[in-house]
Amino acid sequence: MENRNNIGVLISIQFTIMIFLLSRGIYTPFFALLVCLFLTILFLKEHNRIFTWILLAFFVGHLTTAYGDQFLESYHFSPASNVIISQLLGLIPVVLVIYILAQFKQKLWYDGGKQRVALLNLKGFLFFTGLLLFVILGLLFSQKVNISFRAVSFILLVSIIHALVDEVLWRGLLLPQFIKTIGKSWAMIISSIAFGLSSTMFGISVQISFIFIGLGLLLTFLTVKTNSVLSAFVVHTLITVIILLSGMVFLPI
Repeated sequence: MENRNNIGVLISIQFTIMIFLLSRGIYTPFFALLVCLFLTILFLKEHNRIFTWILLAFFVGHLTTAYGDQFLESYHFSPASNVIISQLLGLIPVVLVIYILAQFKQKLWYDGGKQRVALLNLKGFLFFTGLLLFVILGLLFSQKVNISFRAVSFILLVSIIHALVDEVLWRGLLLPQFIKTIGKSWAMIISSIAFGLSSTMFGISVQISFIFIGLGLLLTFLTVKTNSVLSAFVVHTLITVIILLSGMVFLPI
């Protein structure tokens, strides 16, 4: 039977609401809820308290990343360098979450008997890596894509960094903690919704966020089904490459 933690579910829902507010730029209620989240630590049992610290680390990391992006604008880096550095700044919440887990001596994965999340599954990884290469080569050799080797290399680099940071954070670190706290079913749903909303922080419409929520569900399902975050990473990379090659998102190539 899944662990049903009503307090953990409420904290997770609050986390999702806060991501929505942050993604829409509604800062006053967001910071009010952030303060409330911090104060609730005093009244929580140990596991919920650790879970709340992890979510706080996530938000502090994202706010630091946002301010870091603004700080970069004062420097005269090339547009391509700005894109790479901006993607690498996404490692800040990853590092902070790992720090909190280390402070509380928590495992970086969930191990519930036969179900282990965020570990290497070689067969799944090889399958999705092959799928990634097949689709990319198909796009490049089709007549619809006319792009230089340098541009392809840049797109691959950005896609890999973006997917790696997202998957390490959401499926590698946060998903196991959600599962520990609120059970697998709730964890898959709530973390996918939060991921979808978090992916729309740069002016993307609320309607488009439903597509990202669907993507989050797919990547979460792959992680749980294959017992590996690597399969989700490869699929995430593939989708990002397709989006960038199609021109749906512009890169300064």
